[in-house]
Amino acid sequence: MDYIQRYQVEIGETDKEIIFRFPYSHSPNWTKMKDELKISAGARFSKKPEPHWRAKRSGRAYWVIDLLKGIDRYARYHETPPEVKPKRDVLYDHQKDALNFILHKRRCIMAGEMGTGKTLVLIEALEAMRPKSAWYIAPRFALGQIKLLFRQWKSEVTPLFFSYEEMKKFIYDWPEGRLAPDCVIFDESAYLKSPLSQRTLAAIHLSEGMLRDHADPIIILASGAPAPKSPKDWWSQCEIACPGFIREANIYEFENRLALIEKQESLAGGSFRKIVTWWDNEEKCKHCGEFKKHPNHTKKRADKIKEIDAALNGGLSSLLSLTAEMTHVEHDFEPSVNEVAKLHDRMSGMTKVQFKKDCLNLPEKIYRVIKLEVKPSTRRAISLINRTSTKTIEALTRLRELSDGFQYKQEPSGEFATCPRCAGTGKVDEPGYDICPNCKDGKIEKLKRVAQRVPCPKDDALRELLVECEDRIVIFGGFTATIDRVVDLCSKEGWGVIRVDGTTANLPNSCDVTGIDLGKGDLFEKEEHPLTIFQDKEKYPQPIAFVAHAATAKTSLTLTASNMIVYYSNTFNADDRIQSEDRIHRIGMDPNRGAIIVDLVHLESDMYVRENLKKKRELQSITLGELQEYMNESAQEGQRSAQEGQRSEL
Repeated sequence: MDYIQRYQVEIGETDKEIIFRFPYSHSPNWTKMKDELKISAGARFSKKPEPHWRAKRSGRAYWVIDLLKGIDRYARYHETPPEVKPKRDVLYDHQKDALNFILHKRRCIMAGEMGTGKTLVLIEALEAMRPKSAWYIAPRFALGQIKLLFRQWKSEVTPLFFSYEEMKKFIYDWPEGRLAPDCVIFDESAYLKSPLSQRTLAAIHLSEGMLRDHADPIIILASGAPAPKSPKDWWSQCEIACPGFIREANIYEFENRLALIEKQESLAGGSFRKIVTWWDNEEKCKHCGEFKKHPNHTKKRADKIKEIDAALNGGLSSLLSLTAEMTHVEHDFEPSVNEVAKLHDRMSGMTKVQFKKDCLNLPEKIYRVIKLEVKPSTRRAISLINRTSTKTIEALTRLRELSDGFQYKQEPSGEFATCPRCAGTGKVDEPGYDICPNCKDGKIEKLKRVAQRVPCPKDDALRELLVECEDRIVIFGGFTATIDRVVDLCSKEGWGVIRVDGTTANLPNSCDVTGIDLGKGDLFEKEEHPLTIFQDKEKYPQPIAFVAHAATAKTSLTLTASNMIVYYSNTFNADDRIQSEDRIHRIGMDPNRGAIIVDLVHLESDMYVRENLKKKRELQSITLGELQEYMNESAQEGQRSAQEGQRSEL
């Protein structure tokens, strides 16, 4: 930044903006300064009343000002953190490294894979830094477990706990004159990856307030996804932790640097930005994103024109697809820059990445798939669903319900509501109608969703697994009706049940305890005790099942008292599956017993969902034809296997 110190720049401020005034010049030095100013949020040039630059008054703008003054704001992030002795001797080496990193950086991202012990590191960090006012923000369903860990580790610092929704509401209703906290921890910060979501905007606003009210606030983001699905997921998290650290001032500039972007027209007549490819390999062409041997670099324009002439008889879609390729035809291959790899280097000073395989000596997960017989009556129901479903998601949902032994139906509830068509009058002024055809006397009966159960072979398989586990088991299901069924089955088998699916609101952690002898001794607070019960086998020796929906109980829960997770059924979300598996595969597990992951497969749809979750494929992109073809092929394969089995027995 030496070139900037040679010139006099006048900096002024208004309530919302920072104004930079300096002599206009086309010299290289002033051009460099202009480029630095552009990384401020909302930076723009104006000639009236005199030439000047404006930028939004923000932490990013002050970061830029310090850089222009020659103050190296990156220095802290380039330094090696000094070693600090933790208060507790139980910390692993990787936890000590993470603690040293946080204490030195103060505004950073701790991206540790699920099960690496981030919460204890955060407790140690709070005790070492002793902030005046600390907030801990996490998903609502994770707060109960986090509070429990603070109590179990006897933390000397107790922050204010907020869910992301509570944080958003509090910030929107911020009391006038109240200072921002000087320390905030955003746990499961992947919830803040979408830069335009309300909770992300609220988190950015909170971060800006902390930078305004405190000289050196503590802003820590803890993420369980050290390798997110998309590189652009990092931008908003970096902006919350340290505005200005990442040079790009908005997500669009960030995308433009990391990927090849094309504007495409939508069917509605508008346009949208489509990511053609990420710049993650130098062997991709910087013009089209394809590799060197791709036809873009070998076909001549004249050859392509002949193809288009031939396609004129092939219909409009063929012509359009070939015409779109013309923009990439006949150019020399030029290697690109691996910007994704460079992003890792750019973020390394602010982000601590830790993978479980590199930190812990845990046994590999053991996967088991239990395939169950499909009865002829169920086959007939499958055929009916395939014939009557018009959308893939509808067919797949109904098949998943059938596989779990029920079908959702709409039935009259006996409750009535005001008819919206006639506003409760019973009369309408419409051509051909005097009396409202939609209701009776201005009232319409509400419908309720009920689950009609049918026999399911998954029940017998689950009973056998309960015998195998003996004392603790974790079971995930994809529907509320599935959770109901599993809870009833476990209760009939003499198991106590802890249910977590978001429908039970009697505890802040949405837990419901059924059939467990709590004894007469002192218990933890009501909002904390269900998870303690599950983990404490000595105090609660009776067999206990933790039954949950994976979307509700996939993060911030430690269930290492069990060595088995059973997926009665899966959700459509790959993240639900990935994170929920690690509830038992983490620090505190018994390495001798291992971690067993069991899938109960009844219909072919179960395996279809499981395979697509492994590929992290968006189920919305699957066509109805693909699904039916897979179901038919799998059914035929199953029949062939059964016939071969019968022949071998003979």
